Amino acid sequence: MMIIIGDSLARAFGVAGGAAIVRFRTPVENPREAMILFLLLALGMACGVGAFAIAGLATAFVVLLLHLLGEVRPIPLRNVTLRVTASDSERALSSVNRLLTAKDIPFEPRSISGSGPTELVYRLALSDKTDPGALALEVKNLPDSTVESVTWEPAKEPKKKDKKRGKDKDQNAEEL
Repeated sequence: MMIIIGDSLARAFGVAGGAAIVRFRTPVENPREAMILFLLLALGMACGVGAFAIAGLATAFVVLLLHLLGEVRPIPLRNVTLRVTASDSERALSSVNRLLTAKDIPFEPRSISGSGPTELVYRLALSDKTDPGALALEVKNLPDSTVESVTWEPAKEPKKKDKKRGKDKDQNAEEL
């Protein structure tokens, strides 16, 4: 970028203005996307000033970088609420925690409530490969627990304020 701008104040302001326009018109929430936009802006500037050798090398670098970043992208997780009803909360809690830990599923116990049959509520982060229905069946059939029923549903995300209108928007409107 320094080679492309050189000592030209107009090019420097052009890069700043281009970055501001891209940022204003395209809300960038991911640092990876911001980096890509900045690199593509630099490639366009290199072509514009006639530095085709730099543009060619930078294009090869960007393609390689994007390929490498695409390979190490994190596995997308979806949040699920698991509700377990059990007659003995201590045994059920211990059994369910052991199962989730053994399956390497990130979980967070949310609440334990009820008199008589106790309801345990978990928030799970499941990969796309994990079937919540099959997991619920495994929890239901745990040998050493007192689980009576198991249900699951997509976790409700906290509502976020809509910046333009000041209203709440529900972020998780889709059903699994």
